[in-house]
Amino acid sequence: MNYSKSAESIIYSIFRIIRTSTLLGCILVFFAFNLWSANENPDSLSTFVFEEEITGSIHLSSKVSVFPITADQSVSENEISSIPDSLFYTFDQLQEIPEHDRAWIRLKIHNKTSSKFQGTIFVCQDIDSLKVYLKYSDALTYLTTTGSAIKPSEKFYPSASNDFTLFLESDQKIEIYALVKLGKNSGVEHYFHFNMRDNFISRIRDDLYRRVFWAIALGFLLVFPVLSLIMYLNFKKNYFIYYSVLVVFMTFYFLNLQGITSMYITFPIAIRHYFITVIPIGGMVISAFLFFNSYLDIKKRVPLYFKFLLAITVISAFITITQSWLFNNRALGSDLSNLGVIVFMLSLIGILIYLNFKRVKEARILLIATSLILVGGVLFTLTLLRIIPRNVIFSNGFQWGAIAFSGTLLYGLFDNIKQIQSERFKLKVEKEKTDELLFNILPYEVAMELKEKGVYEARDFDNVSVLFSDFKNFTLKSAQITAKELVDEINICFIEFDRIMEKYGIEKIKTIGDSYMAAAGLSPMSEKRAEVVVWAAIEMQEFLVHRNQESKEVGKETFEMRVGIHSGPVIAGIVGIKKFQYDIWGDTVNTASRVEAHGQEEKVNISESTYQEIKDHPDFIFEEREPIEVRGKGLFKMYFAHRRQ
Repeated sequence: MNYSKSAESIIYSIFRIIRTSTLLGCILVFFAFNLWSANENPDSLSTFVFEEEITGSIHLSSKVSVFPITADQSVSENEISSIPDSLFYTFDQLQEIPEHDRAWIRLKIHNKTSSKFQGTIFVCQDIDSLKVYLKYSDALTYLTTTGSAIKPSEKFYPSASNDFTLFLESDQKIEIYALVKLGKNSGVEHYFHFNMRDNFISRIRDDLYRRVFWAIALGFLLVFPVLSLIMYLNFKKNYFIYYSVLVVFMTFYFLNLQGITSMYITFPIAIRHYFITVIPIGGMVISAFLFFNSYLDIKKRVPLYFKFLLAITVISAFITITQSWLFNNRALGSDLSNLGVIVFMLSLIGILIYLNFKRVKEARILLIATSLILVGGVLFTLTLLRIIPRNVIFSNGFQWGAIAFSGTLLYGLFDNIKQIQSERFKLKVEKEKTDELLFNILPYEVAMELKEKGVYEARDFDNVSVLFSDFKNFTLKSAQITAKELVDEINICFIEFDRIMEKYGIEKIKTIGDSYMAAAGLSPMSEKRAEVVVWAAIEMQEFLVHRNQESKEVGKETFEMRVGIHSGPVIAGIVGIKKFQYDIWGDTVNTASRVEAHGQEEKVNISESTYQEIKDHPDFIFEEREPIEVRGKGLFKMYFAHRRQ
């Protein structure tokens, strides 16, 4: 029992020591806390105090407090400064802010440096209006109004940014109150997006330089679509149009990013987001798809991937354009839109890599161009994450990439012009060959009408001089020489006859075996029809006489020819589909054939009708013949026409 009592006594003593030590510790902690609280300035918990000069930008979200106002409340600038701190919400109480229509924002700043502060306060771009007051003594004094819904020209400093200037003397304290109206679909977290930057004058100068630089740089992009449109007018390739539209949307988007567009165009609040972001991004996605497909012919080269890319384009463009209707949270809609654009770009790069391995020359240029804008986007993202320093190169990497992208594409289009010109030259050569062939087998007027209309209507001609020629005893003589010698001889004669016809503007109609047929008067320009045909017939006979003399000297077979001419009305037209044949029909044609049959070798036999047209010509002499019985005509009067010596 004694041992048991001793153990209990020891345990009880230890317990008393622990209890006493704990109590003393709590007392010490309590006095230490009160001592720290006495030395700490209570106001510093809600006041931004800076004891050194500010360089760069400082976030003030932890020092901002919000007093929400419902639609049925009215809190004026004379009342807000008397509202106790306990009714204001801080950033830590973000989730506790109730439903409201607008809000008062309070921010306290204390300049504890030895110099005057001249800086700028930047607020979130999702704030439509922000009416700023400064508290001097116990009264609020109006400073300025800013916000996305406020025209730049109505702000203290014309700018698309939501900001206002702040001047603090050394050791000066100031309270800033601002009546805020958020934009549509904006969250309460946007109340706390306050940044303070130093050197207001330097900021104005830098901002001006930035605007001028980007106005020139991005405005220069507009030269690219103009050049592309000129190329479209020359070459009629659709991808020139798609390229122009793509660069215009891209330029408009980056001008919006730089705030240059908003300086000169005020969009209605309800649709401002669509004009500044939605329409340019959606337009870039759609026009990029059209351009890449047209330029690379993806649908033909990779039909399955084309369907995939089309689906990605439709989904990405749909989310981008309808994000404000589909999602109550605009930040979520914007993130999904950006994700869709990224997937679209990666899909483009995928098909470019594939086509590059397939040795498609155009894909190589597009892959380089797309990689440039992707690198620019990565640099821009890295600056936002503060992984690399922010400067004029990295901070504007996306814009630099866009300019490089557009310029590289334009270079590719210019390079592609060589191929287009080569193809056009080949087509031109083929067209000239086709036209030449067409004009060789058809009269000029007939060929032109056939080219323009696709058909040629048969026509009546009142007075046409028709010529027929035929070699005498051709069948008998052709049996005495080889086939090659026969064809060569006929070819030599017909080539010369063609030259003579062309000399006098006579239309060669056709050849059948050893028979040659031509006519004058089938063209509106044809004059002196009978005269030129007679001259041509005389030269044909003279050529054959000279040719026979040469043949006799070398012991070759000679040919004699009859020529007959008759003048009168004919019908002219085209027959056939695959092989066009221009021909003439009528009694005049039949009669000319009869006149040729009743002619004599080395002479030109003409009918009465032809004689009447040229009988007074001073360079011809005529030999009247006795009337001859002609089948179907009875007694028919004819003449031999000779060149007057």
